[in-house]
Amino acid sequence: HSFELVFFSDSIHLCAASEEEKGEWIHALEQLIPRSIYDKGDELQAACFERDVDFSTVVLQSERSPGILLERRGNWAIVSIVSEDLSRLVFPGSILASVNEESAMVLGFERVAQELRNWRPPLRLNFFIS
Repeated sequence: HSFELVFFSDSIHLCAASEEEKGEWIHALEQLIPRSIYDKGDELQAACFERDVDFSTVVLQSERSPGILLERRGNWAIVSIVSEDLSRLVFPGSILASVNEESAMVLGFERVAQELRNWRPPLRLNFFIS
């Protein structure tokens, strides 16, 4: 009867006594989501909101390192460092949207990290560009 709360910069694992109690907790928490606020002191999060959102696709055809460092913010994978080669396509603060057409949010950060550790060309990464 466990579940996880994923915040922008942290996560908490909880366990309810029953499925019914778990459902009650999830319902109560869902009511709070529209009133949640972001941490304006988080530099990567702030970079996400600096510009209008656009979309960019990076296709890697060789096994050479892509030159992108992603950091976990909640369930998001956010670009913190990008190589000069890709700097015209992806920027710090960009959010990884998908890996080979699979939603990064649905996969979750741990699965995204696993997919990227074991990738083979071609690798298609889609980003929300801020």
